[in-house]
Amino acid sequence: MKRPGKMSYLAEPLSGSEPKTKSEVVKLFMLKFPKVQEKTAKNSVAWMCSVGLERRGLKPTWLSEERSAVVEADGSTSMAGRAAYIRQLREDGLDWDDALEKIKLKFPRSSASNCEKVWNGSSFAGRSEMVYDLKAKGKSIEQVWELCNSGKYPGTSLGWIKSIWNKPDKGANAAAVESERKVVAGAVPEKLTFLGLAEKILREEQRPMSPAEIWKNAQLKGYDKRIQSSGQTPAKSLYGIIFLNVRDDPNAIFYKIGERPARYFLKELKGRIKADKIEQAVQEADTSADSIYEYKEADLHPFLAYFARRNFKAYAKTIHHSTSSKKEFGEWVHPDMIGVYFPVKDWKSEVFDLSAEAGNTALKLYSFELKKALSFGNLREAFFQAVSNSSWANEGYLAAAEISQDEDFLSELQRLSTSFGIGVIELSFENPDGSKCLYPARERDSIDWDALNKLTMNKDVQSLVTRIKNDLQTKEFIEEKYDKVLDPQTLSQVIKRRI
Repeated sequence: MKRPGKMSYLAEPLSGSEPKTKSEVVKLFMLKFPKVQEKTAKNSVAWMCSVGLERRGLKPTWLSEERSAVVEADGSTSMAGRAAYIRQLREDGLDWDDALEKIKLKFPRSSASNCEKVWNGSSFAGRSEMVYDLKAKGKSIEQVWELCNSGKYPGTSLGWIKSIWNKPDKGANAAAVESERKVVAGAVPEKLTFLGLAEKILREEQRPMSPAEIWKNAQLKGYDKRIQSSGQTPAKSLYGIIFLNVRDDPNAIFYKIGERPARYFLKELKGRIKADKIEQAVQEADTSADSIYEYKEADLHPFLAYFARRNFKAYAKTIHHSTSSKKEFGEWVHPDMIGVYFPVKDWKSEVFDLSAEAGNTALKLYSFELKKALSFGNLREAFFQAVSNSSWANEGYLAAAEISQDEDFLSELQRLSTSFGIGVIELSFENPDGSKCLYPARERDSIDWDALNKLTMNKDVQSLVTRIKNDLQTKEFIEEKYDKVLDPQTLSQVIKRRI
């Protein structure tokens, strides 16, 4: 089944019944197609607005930023102002159809169904009063929640009912109504549980997703900030909670599909989504490591240089592949960076001289292969590239900034690391000191000098070997000859989030 193209996807939000600004459409486009860069997304939206819609015979409905600002200033997002206007129209004796036309003119971004609820008296103020009334009649929180959802207020969260349950009837009623008004208007986003987050994402995306993909999507949409958790590994917590829910709860709302990665979907949506669409989603590549940041692979080098200095006392040097002869060497021969440690600064001069006479200077070389992200989609190629270009070094590492947190993936990554002795480093953009070695490398006692000799066909490697020899002879380590090590504050500003 052929998937709709990117341009076809853009046509709906730019010509649909719910007007959006071009900035809003760009964000939606990048969520739908996460591999598209922001600049490309903006250009695509601009082309569709100026040419594409006309070619398709569609009438544009998108809002300019200026028009959007006018709409906002006119009160379209003010729940209280809109509700008062709707009630006034009803008191003036208008019928619903005529009133809706006036509401749409004054509040063009309003939902007809929400306006009709206010018209019929189903406002959130009435919902709060209903909660207090049912509580006074001796109903439990769970019973009130069921009555709200089965009656006039479907979609009421149990968390919101709990938030006003113990407040006084009168004095706090207005505060409770104001609290919900802020939640509805977006000023105070409602908190989410991990299961609630998973359900929300799956409903919005309408496709099976792995827990790691769900978490990445939540980060892109900003929902991760609404999670009620103080844990350090929320992605793993999400996986564990969904896994246990499916395994142990006979009334679980999720079901599992596929392997590596295992994906989950909502049982109630199974019959509404075509079977071939579900199967297609299961067969798609793992996207859990798609980036929420804007950066190039080269931007990882200062982060790794900082990590190597802090954790290995090693000085790192970038190796440019362009300085090698491609005719003599393949793509998988040169590492991206080489780290150097020797104890010029750590040992007494007499000890260093003695070790040199004995033919053992305690020189240690590290090989680093860098990738922006690691997931099932690129694991084997990236891993064996690291194996291939680190065979000469004392320790070889595969480093990445965004590593899939899917449990099946991490299990396979650990198995490969243990089998081939390649360590894995996870770099942290927002907290460089939080970068960590997930799995250690297996140390080799000696350097493969033959293999290193072949690498000197690369001018950067040749220059580095000369530099190391000079430093050993003079016992003076010249830091400026290696990659500059930035402080954590400077590093944290190098990479920008998309959101």
